[in-house]
Amino acid sequence: MGAYLRLPRTRADTVPLADTVPLEGGKTGRDLLLEQLELLLNAVQDILDSAFQTGGRELLTHQRFLEDRFQQVSARKKPGDLDL
Repeated sequence: MGAYLRLPRTRADTVPLADTVPLEGGKTGRDLLLEQLELLLNAVQDILDSAFQTGGRELLTHQRFLEDRFQQVSARKKPGDLDL
């Protein structure tokens, strides 16, 4: 972001003139910044998707453990025993 903000406005937001050197393939600074932000957004979305999947698997694992653990206790329970 800092590099974009340091560009002269004519290089940042407009197509370079024929007598100037293009930043990259005729793209403006704004074009390049938008591409970089899109790359970052995609990377963050991938990280979040992975975290949600991992968290979901962990939650299911805990669910199965609790069901296994406490269903066994419930099956062994005698009438009059306290519920926990």
